[in-house]
Amino acid sequence: MKTIATLLSIGFAALVALIWYQEHTFYLPNENELLNDADVAQHLQQFDLTHERYAQIPTGIYLDSLHFKSANDVYVSGYVWQEFAPENLGSIREGVIFPDAVETLTIEEAYRINVDGVTVVGWYFEANLRQAFVYKNYPIDHKTIWIKLLPKDFDSSVVLVPSFRSYENISPGSSFGLATDILLEGWSVDETYFDLVAVKFDTNFGLADHHRSIVPELTYNVVVKREFMSAFLVNITMLLVSMSLLFSLVMMMTTKEALKNAYDLSVSGSIGASAGIFFVVLIAHISLREKFPSSGIVYLEYFYILAYVYILLTALTSYLFNTKTEPAYTGLFKDDAYAIKLLYWPVYFFVLLFITWANFR
Repeated sequence: MKTIATLLSIGFAALVALIWYQEHTFYLPNENELLNDADVAQHLQQFDLTHERYAQIPTGIYLDSLHFKSANDVYVSGYVWQEFAPENLGSIREGVIFPDAVETLTIEEAYRINVDGVTVVGWYFEANLRQAFVYKNYPIDHKTIWIKLLPKDFDSSVVLVPSFRSYENISPGSSFGLATDILLEGWSVDETYFDLVAVKFDTNFGLADHHRSIVPELTYNVVVKREFMSAFLVNITMLLVSMSLLFSLVMMMTTKEALKNAYDLSVSGSIGASAGIFFVVLIAHISLREKFPSSGIVYLEYFYILAYVYILLTALTSYLFNTKTEPAYTGLFKDDAYAIKLLYWPVYFFVLLFITWANFR
């Protein structure tokens, strides 16, 4: 029976690890990626923006730095540029707006160059972007950081489109527009891509002929995945150690007087040890919640919830075992609670497997 219980525990734990690996490594490129001018024309046709009244301004972006300031704030810096044909130069206001920027936004012209009759104007920018990320799968999660770009003129017939000629490779799954030495603390890049995102307003902003309400936003997306090892090493190691300490309390339940004296463990001592483990787990859980104050329950929190259940059951089991008149011969407490000791780890890893499957299915 011990061998079966051990094999079941290892098997359940291996299946959990397999799901982690699949979720961490599996990623499909976004189906709305813009890869060439034909894709742009098709998207604009869907928005009914192929009329000659809408001027298309090729726009590009390059990021020097990118990092998460908080759960919902991303700081970015780099260059953004626009290409103006002679017929558009002077008649269209130069520049872009970052609609998601909050608190910090710096933008200043960096260069103005004529390339084959096209005037290219570039700006250096620094911006703090606020975005509604979902952390349900933390710490095995992918995030799409979107940098939305709008034309400088509020009520204009300008459509920003990607400057494809500015990049060497924009194929699906590639990463372009990023500094090669960019440091993403705790993250790695899956891919980057452009797309056009429809924006719905419930107002015309007081303008009878409001173009902004139908013009899509050009969006540069950076898809990143978390390097989850550090989060697991901190949280999972602590939890497994706590569960092992609880298991030692269960293993010390016995009716043999010699062993009782050797263990020197009373009911109050067992409950006190469980309480100490509870506070350690609770403090770590609070620290985790402080990272995502506005999120619901994230995946890793279920490990803590399961730990609370085990702590409570361990304390209750110890109390009932030591207060029964004949604990060695009744129910789960038969043979010094052999069944409880045997099922401790298989049940624990099975519940973790079910939680993991339910969360990522």
